Amino acid sequence: MPSLSTTTRARRRGIAAIELLLITPVFLLVLAGMIGFADLIIAEQKMDQASGRVARIASMGGSEDQMREALVAVLGPERAKHAKIKIRVIKPQHTDAHAGDQHDGPDEHGQHAERLGNDDEPGDNDNDNTHAPRAACGHLELIEVCVELDVSRATVTKLVPVCRTETIIGRTVVQRQ
Repeated sequence: MPSLSTTTRARRRGIAAIELLLITPVFLLVLAGMIGFADLIIAEQKMDQASGRVARIASMGGSEDQMREALVAVLGPERAKHAKIKIRVIKPQHTDAHAGDQHDGPDEHGQHAERLGNDDEPGDNDNDNTHAPRAACGHLELIEVCVELDVSRATVTKLVPVCRTETIIGRTVVQRQ
């Protein structure tokens, strides 16, 4: 006849095995979610980096080939092949020569330029570079670059917790050089 401590030990081992079987799928699901989110975050950062590089080239009047080369350098040849680049020139807003403030209304083409930085307020540091530089004529021409890629092509794993038909967009706005 087995002793009481032997049956108790065997019973505890059985309970531990059942607990492991119940916890393992939950643990693997959480782990897969973490990997998917990390993959999505990396893909979004790459898209932002790609739009920044393309915007820099576009602001200096670069060619479409130069923009594609920059895209390939960041995303790699396979992803860059499927990426869409959209470039839009945001027409300048007129500035008031006396006050130096931008008007809030749309320009003559009905478009609004994005404000870069805040108006000076008491206590602001004048050396903080939060204001975009203005051209001598009082106009600020901006270039907006959007780089779009489907999630299914942008991510490495299939564990991304979003619909595979979603699009990741990297967007950068720069001043024309």
